[in-house]
Amino acid sequence: MLLNYFKLSARLLIRNPFLTLINVAGLSAGLATFLLLWPLAEFELKSDRYHHDFDRMVRVGVDYKWTDDGENWNGLLGAFNWLGVAHEIEQTFPQVEAAAWLIPQGYYPVTNTGLTTSVFFSILEATDRRKSFRETQSSFASSNLFNFFNIPLIQGDANSALAQPNSVVLSQTIAVKYFGNKTAMGQTIYLNDTLPLQVTGIFKSLPHNTHLNFDIVLSAVKKNELSTKTWTGSQGYCYFKLQPGETKVSFDQALANQTQSLYNFVKAGCSHCDISAYTQPLTDVVFTNLRGNMYNYKSKYLLEALAVVAFVVLGFAWINYISLSINSLNKRLKEIGTRKCIGAKLSDFFMQFFMDSVVMNVISFAIALTLVQVIGKIAEDWFQFYIPSWNEINLKTTIVILSTLGIGVLIATLYPLVLIAKRKPDELLKKLKHDIRPGTANTILVATQYVAAIVLLIWIGAVYFQLNFIVNKDIGVKRDGLIVVESPLDMNETTPGKINSFLNEVKRIAGVSQATTSNSTIAEGEVDGLMVQTKGSKSWFGVNTNGGVDESFLDTYGIPLDAGRNFQKDNPSDQTNILISTALSKRLGFMSPQEALGKKVLVGAYNTIKKEVEIIGVFRDYEFRPFFMDVKEEGRGVALTYKDFLIPGFEPLKFTIKVDMRNFDSELVALSRLYTNTFQEPCKWFFIDEKIRMQYANEQATKNQIAFFSILAVGIACLGLLGMISNKAVEKTKEIGIRKILGAGLFNIARLLLTTTTKQIIIANIIGIPLAYYLVSQYLQKFSERLSLQWWHYAIPVLLFMIIMLVTIASVLFKASRTNPTESLRYE
Repeated sequence: MLLNYFKLSARLLIRNPFLTLINVAGLSAGLATFLLLWPLAEFELKSDRYHHDFDRMVRVGVDYKWTDDGENWNGLLGAFNWLGVAHEIEQTFPQVEAAAWLIPQGYYPVTNTGLTTSVFFSILEATDRRKSFRETQSSFASSNLFNFFNIPLIQGDANSALAQPNSVVLSQTIAVKYFGNKTAMGQTIYLNDTLPLQVTGIFKSLPHNTHLNFDIVLSAVKKNELSTKTWTGSQGYCYFKLQPGETKVSFDQALANQTQSLYNFVKAGCSHCDISAYTQPLTDVVFTNLRGNMYNYKSKYLLEALAVVAFVVLGFAWINYISLSINSLNKRLKEIGTRKCIGAKLSDFFMQFFMDSVVMNVISFAIALTLVQVIGKIAEDWFQFYIPSWNEINLKTTIVILSTLGIGVLIATLYPLVLIAKRKPDELLKKLKHDIRPGTANTILVATQYVAAIVLLIWIGAVYFQLNFIVNKDIGVKRDGLIVVESPLDMNETTPGKINSFLNEVKRIAGVSQATTSNSTIAEGEVDGLMVQTKGSKSWFGVNTNGGVDESFLDTYGIPLDAGRNFQKDNPSDQTNILISTALSKRLGFMSPQEALGKKVLVGAYNTIKKEVEIIGVFRDYEFRPFFMDVKEEGRGVALTYKDFLIPGFEPLKFTIKVDMRNFDSELVALSRLYTNTFQEPCKWFFIDEKIRMQYANEQATKNQIAFFSILAVGIACLGLLGMISNKAVEKTKEIGIRKILGAGLFNIARLLLTTTTKQIIIANIIGIPLAYYLVSQYLQKFSERLSLQWWHYAIPVLLFMIIMLVTIASVLFKASRTNPTESLRYE
């Protein structure tokens, strides 16, 4: 019996190849999209849930607030905390079962480790030649790191890998990068060419669904000063595992009760500050981009949007399939009526419709799986798309996928069954084949499809315009033609002279107009800070800085002075002078930039002694951080010191060079040759604009992914419309012929075929535009700078959607209007 049902289903597919092709194409695209997006969204949304006892883990950062006038408060939420505070919490809070901490590379304290953000590792090759690697993802960590988190070691013992001084644990990727096929265990690598480290473990490279982001972990044993509870003490990311039965709420309350004792060392040095602990469940960490975040950040909003798009696209495909199956059903009314006359039961029709649905979905599913395998690598490369492997997909996600497919097959079976269930055989035999209408439910489904398409197009357009707005927004510098060159790996006593020589020679390259050196560059996001204090005051001001800069910094970046003068080349007095921004001038209490000139203030970094300096110039403020609400910062101000005379840790680590983009290739060749000849290393560089765009890389990548699949969804909707209009044109062949004899033209034929569709699109616009407005408003809330959307931001996507749909069916309408009426009247 099943074989007979299968044969009939196969015949029906072959009988109408055009509709079969549309159904298979739509379902395959919808299923492929669902198989790509849903596992990805679920995988990423479950980030950090693979750790043992993840539901009892929290990260404790800081909620830091300050005021300059005692009335208006600014603040930030920091991902970091003092290790001394973490140590006290671990030792004195009964709610805590275990604690672990990490100091990412950007937080290396100079006084305790001798390191800065510039870190490289070296190995000795067989020929005793050193091979160096510049690294950005290294961390100091507590000795229990691999036991606290579920990070399996491929080689080594998690209990002892970080238990000895000068030991290091490498990721599998780094081990292969450094030693190839040779074993890395027991090998020696050199930190900054000076400190030998023994490899005591190899850990499996971190999965994609985690906020953690390190390849090299260094032991902090015998660096007890890292846990000193002082204002200048070391900072890092502090994690705690709560006792069974304890909740985040009770832990938060305990922290609030001890805020005074935990942070008394901070408040003692800052009378206008307020600081407390800020806790996050481990599973929320990856979805918040707090100040000081050096690890992975993902947009939960956009990942949830991906999950929604997965179901929307699949829904589009099924709505098309159901709509077209109802149109096809009209051609089978005589067959169905005949089978009812000879005693066919409802269960027989259920089995037939079920087999029809299963055959169509199985064929489409097989094609979808093939598409996923074929385009998987392309999607990863083009759209920064991570496709989880099958062993990374959990059982729940697999069940959801299979259940969704099963529900779709069942709905496609039951819907036509309901339409014929109450009809008697004589009704089916006597009725004209177009008398079974899709029904209100199907009309609503198609209208919903159009609503979703309109919302997706408006939303994607708004995301595109908003990202373009913030990427190109003026940040207070002239960034055209600015490239940044990394400093050499080997920094020794001869380096300053080489740097001076390099900068002098760079300016002689044809097309290079400016060149400067600094500790960090604009648009790096997280940079060092300075403390500034007016004389006689007990309170300090935390400000931004790009570290020690030279006399060309302001000119290279096009930052204007509002008062005073710039640093002067090799001017001894500038070793104890400082430049401040307009915002900092206001914070320090000066009524105007001119009033600040010549005033004495105390300046220091978080781990240095404060020194008295003189303000010699006031410049315009520029932006340091991306325009996200999580890291929003107003009126903090900027301070610049001259090279590394005041702050020893502010040595030059970046060269910024302004070039003429019209002759960039030749300039780059000359620059690379000069760099290699000066430092005996390859030149590594990037555009400032690239760095700014990288701050929004996660948003850009997800936007591209959603845009691609949204366009695919619209394409599926157009396929469905093409199939329905083609079917309708065939059904109304005689009517069209009669109307044409009576003088009907293209417009009249189009109105006949598109009446229902036009009503659906009008309803879709009435519902879709307000819904899109709400969703777009929700998305824009995450940005501190927002594009003011105009009416055309909504009108253009709607107009585009209607044009696409009209183009899709234009050939059908044209053919129907051009067909000879005589041939139409002969149609059976």
